[in-house]
Amino acid sequence: MRKIVLAALLCAACSRARTERGGFDALAVVPVAKAPLLRSPLLRTGVRQHQDERMGLPTFLQAAPRQAGPNLRPADAAREHLAAFAPLYGMTSDQAMAADLRELHDTSRGALIARFGQSIGGVPIFRDELRVVMDRQQRVVALSGYLAREAGRVGAPAFARSARESVVSGLAELGASSRMDDLGPREGGYFAYALDGGAARAKRVYFHLPGRLEPAWYVEVTLDRRSSAGAAAHSFVFSATDGRLLFDHDLVARDSFTYRVWADPGPLHQPFPGPQGRGGSPHPTGIPDGFQAPLNVAPTDIALQNAFSTTSPRAATDPWLPAGATETVGNNADAYVDLVAPDGFSAGDFRASVTAPGAFKHTYDVTLQPDANTEQRMGSLQQLFYDVNFFHDWYYESGFDEASGNAQQDNFGRGGLGGDSLRAEGQDFSGRDNSNMSTPADGAPARMQMFIFNANPLLIVEVTAPADIKGNHDAGPAQFGPQSFDVPVGAADAPLVASVPADGCSALTNAADSSGKIALIDRGTCTFASKVRAAQTAGAIGVVIANNIPGIATMGGTDPTITIPSLLVSLADGNAFHQKLAGGTPVTVRLQRTTGVDRDGTIDNQIV
Repeated sequence: MRKIVLAALLCAACSRARTERGGFDALAVVPVAKAPLLRSPLLRTGVRQHQDERMGLPTFLQAAPRQAGPNLRPADAAREHLAAFAPLYGMTSDQAMAADLRELHDTSRGALIARFGQSIGGVPIFRDELRVVMDRQQRVVALSGYLAREAGRVGAPAFARSARESVVSGLAELGASSRMDDLGPREGGYFAYALDGGAARAKRVYFHLPGRLEPAWYVEVTLDRRSSAGAAAHSFVFSATDGRLLFDHDLVARDSFTYRVWADPGPLHQPFPGPQGRGGSPHPTGIPDGFQAPLNVAPTDIALQNAFSTTSPRAATDPWLPAGATETVGNNADAYVDLVAPDGFSAGDFRASVTAPGAFKHTYDVTLQPDANTEQRMGSLQQLFYDVNFFHDWYYESGFDEASGNAQQDNFGRGGLGGDSLRAEGQDFSGRDNSNMSTPADGAPARMQMFIFNANPLLIVEVTAPADIKGNHDAGPAQFGPQSFDVPVGAADAPLVASVPADGCSALTNAADSSGKIALIDRGTCTFASKVRAAQTAGAIGVVIANNIPGIATMGGTDPTITIPSLLVSLADGNAFHQKLAGGTPVTVRLQRTTGVDRDGTIDNQIV
């Protein structure tokens, strides 16, 4: 009678799964009594746990570090720890010692992680795995997952149904029909098949059901748009005794999202360096000459779910965002503006939100300051999120995967520690003109901080006459007085007058000649501010300081009483101006300083 009820429960669930295509797990619909072994004395030794109430088994254990025996290899130390905790899983120490070591993750830094599974006669138990986490001294820190205590109670395998029959069942679940060409055995115990517009493979497994292990076939079916059912990618587990559906999972657990970003509209969609497109890449001169490419490239709307190539096995299974996502937080990265303390996402910070379902189409205006408004900031965040995810996928394809310590919230059982998606902090409050990256060991999230960069100001002493020195002359700014100006106001230029005394360190004796004009004063003897204040007192409308050494510099100092602008020119330009004035040739000039628009590191693909 019990078997009939169990079969009815399973079949009812199968029927629902076939119509909903929303995933199904036979184990999840069968109640399992809590195991009394969870009251083991081990739990009174400081072990902290999380348990599956339905299975009656721990899914996570954390304890004070337990030291393994001396002179053990990491794999043997992990197995010893597993045996010590075996009673909590309803296993004997012998069962624990017989578990298969499927992976030992060791990057020579950080935690050691041993991943154990179980096999019976070479056939793996589906899904059941247990990870032992150790520190570098091989002391156990935590255990996660569980193993099947029923592994020692299985008789001879009873695989009455074939791999081919199970693949046919998988196609039927998808509403597809196809020619099947047998490609023979493949690595990993799989049997492979070519389909019309797709491929399939199957392997023997045991499926964990209450109190027993069911012989079964694990099946993967991948179909493209040419198939009779359209594009799909699903995994199934079918009973090898009667063909019941035990498990159904959609491998395409994602939606495409559209991002308005500076990126190549071609198939790869590689991010551009920024709003300049590829202008200035490579740099035209290769020297730090102040070159800045114009920001004249329009962003492109790019629709994708990830940056993996279509031939990658990850292309259908590793989305940047889950279906229905509304903000720039996904499995690889969490992108937000970090505007206020404390560090990290907190009250006052925000992520970019969708402009419509499945779309991040905020518009970043390069003529506005990066922090001009919320729309501007969200436009920069969607670019940051795109760039970080693109490079995550690009590096992944080159080998920087989960086992190598990359940043992912969920590692999908491929090794390494999860829970460490990248914190991408745009327009961070803690600095300017820089960026930084903190990279803790695997399992803790890295932090990227992107800052706003001060605009390169336009600093010009424009000579309008005489003709032989006419033109724009580079200049250095002053930290005092007006920070933005165009002098004279209402006229094309103003006469330049050499101050008396030349260094301007005392009251100007040619005040009458200086009034309403621009004073030329030599550097040296006293502060820049005192020179400009003397000229202002004499009625000058601006000051040009002639350097006393080659090159130009910033003029330091403070004086809140100074209201006229000032700029510093090079020694060579200062000498040329003095020479003309001393020879009786009038010199007329115009002083210009504009602050420009700051640059946002958040939209630059040269992110750390």
